Amino acid sequence: SDVTLQADGKVVAVGSSWFSGDHDFAIARYKTDGSLDTTFSGDGRQVINFREFDESQGVAIQTDGRIVVGGVACAVDGGNCVLALARFNPNGSLDTTFSGDGKLITAVGLENGGWELALQGNKIVVAGYVNDGTSFNGAVYRYNSNGSLDSTFSGDGILPVNFGADEYLTSIVVDSGKIYIAGW
Repeated sequence: SDVTLQADGKVVAVGSSWFSGDHDFAIARYKTDGSLDTTFSGDGRQVINFREFDESQGVAIQTDGRIVVGGVACAVDGGNCVLALARFNPNGSLDTTFSGDGKLITAVGLENGGWELALQGNKIVVAGYVNDGTSFNGAVYRYNSNGSLDSTFSGDGILPVNFGADEYLTSIVVDSGKIYIAGW
């Protein structure tokens, strides 16, 4: 679903893994020659479960080398989704300084999720959506480095973006302190 480069040229790719009827976040790190980097989680791969149907959609590398992955965690039928984030240490282990166990779910509205993420200094910014009970609206979420929502951003850390129809924010870039979003 997404790919990024580390400062050392290694490639981090995220997507989903399907095993025994369960979809999970899947992360892989590759060396510059394309082979799996076995210094990451022992075999170059990591799979993380939140719920029955999880899809990682975005990845970013912090300046300290920690890897942030975001997406959706849904019920088995693909409904009742919530935004899910995980942060990994450079060795592939979950970073327990992030939300206590390295994994975080944010549930707001009837349903919500994240599609892409970016870093804004030490903040994590996610482009996604929230269902307010009437329609799906775009939403921007901003988190502190410990995984808590940043209440200095829109009062509660979540900024709904409503153009009057169903909206999903699927792309995000941070440049010079400004957040740029796109979607459909």
